[in-house]
Amino acid sequence: MRGRLRHAWKVALRAGIYCVIRPTAEGLRRLPVPVARGVGAAVGAAGGAIAFGAARQARANLRRAMPDLDAAGAARIAAAHFRHLGSVLGEWLAVSRLTRDALAASVPVEGLDLLERARREGRGVIVLTGHLGNWEIAAAAVGVRTPQLGVVARDLYDPHLSRFADRLRARFGVETFDTNDARGLLRHLNRGGVLGVLVDQSSRRVASLPVAWFGSPVATPVGPVKLAERTGAMLVSGFIVPRVGGSAVVLELLADAVGPGEEGALMARFNARLEERIRAHPERWVWLHDRWKVVPALAAVLLGLAGCGGGTTPAPAAASPVPQGSDSHMRGVHVRQVVQGRVEVEIWAEEAWHSRAADWVGGRRVRARYAPEHRHPAVLTSTTARYDVQDRSLLATGAVRVESQGAILETSELTYDARQERLTSSRFVRVTRGDNVMTGTGLEADPDLGNLRVSEPSIDARSPGEFKPLVEDLVPPRN
Repeated sequence: MRGRLRHAWKVALRAGIYCVIRPTAEGLRRLPVPVARGVGAAVGAAGGAIAFGAARQARANLRRAMPDLDAAGAARIAAAHFRHLGSVLGEWLAVSRLTRDALAASVPVEGLDLLERARREGRGVIVLTGHLGNWEIAAAAVGVRTPQLGVVARDLYDPHLSRFADRLRARFGVETFDTNDARGLLRHLNRGGVLGVLVDQSSRRVASLPVAWFGSPVATPVGPVKLAERTGAMLVSGFIVPRVGGSAVVLELLADAVGPGEEGALMARFNARLEERIRAHPERWVWLHDRWKVVPALAAVLLGLAGCGGGTTPAPAAASPVPQGSDSHMRGVHVRQVVQGRVEVEIWAEEAWHSRAADWVGGRRVRARYAPEHRHPAVLTSTTARYDVQDRSLLATGAVRVESQGAILETSELTYDARQERLTSSRFVRVTRGDNVMTGTGLEADPDLGNLRVSEPSIDARSPGEFKPLVEDLVPPRN
């Protein structure tokens, strides 16, 4: 009984919301486009002022994506973002009343030759895009120029609103496909159709790979790339961008043909293009969406393996001796371990290896930066290092050096346990803090060197002039 009442309440609530939204939308449709855009911007500004949680999320996402942005800058962009969202809705509703010719005249499309070439070759085209600018008008501008344009869209919470949105798209020749309509998508592409897909949001419900996004690996959908590989479709990126006096849609080639295993590299290229557009006009992207909320457990490692970040490229197998148990070898690696939305460890290595079975990544000539919560960050350099993803522990060997809060730790072997937030070593250590130097064997310390204890100290609180260490002191003893 209770379930039936809850269902009846939801149906009644949705009907009530629809009864308010539909006449409001019809009213906006009857306004001139500039007026509807202005009214929508005002509504968006009011919404941003009232929705404290959404505004806070937008500011947090902005500062995460652009760390150099101060609080005032993030607040300014977030406010502009809410105005933009409102203007997007008002503009789309008003534009939906235009004729096809009027829309084509007001929004030019660059790169149509790519679609025309694919059509002559009898192939489909997949256009990857994002929630940047007015993406609905971008689809309409392409739809009035291209036969068989479809877009993939998830149903809204209210089927009446979903049908209303579908009808607006259909006015300009845009067919809407459900995200689960695999057969329909295959049939559309095999007939030479063009398919637009939004791929700038993270979701646990779709096949994804960790790909660099504003410096961090995020779950990025790869289904459209696999679909292009299966159907032989051309892969294109498409964005609506500001132009003097209006906007234009820009189509650019990503891949004429997609080969096996190219998903990560192609999505990295797309993310880089989208990120460049966002940095130019940050208020035009949907900062309400937390792109970082879904990060696969091996995101940091796979980022390097997929060749999607920091200039990572495959290296010849014979370049250096390969550690036992590894199955991948790379050069120029930059990876991150993200835990609960926070970068816990960031590692750069001149060359690296990865073991999928044992779940570790190791490297030579390593530089690492770690920042435990509520502690100062520290920078570690070492000849070699190995990071265990599941245990969240880093073992550094060779010439190991840690710097934090003006203190310097030097040794030949050191373990950083991110779970316990501890540094430990059983080797000879030397700690320099200002004019004081401490040496000894064995160490346990906070990761930022705030508190430390040397198990067997040999020299304590001596000035650098009185302490002349031998190079041999830092060489690990023979077993």
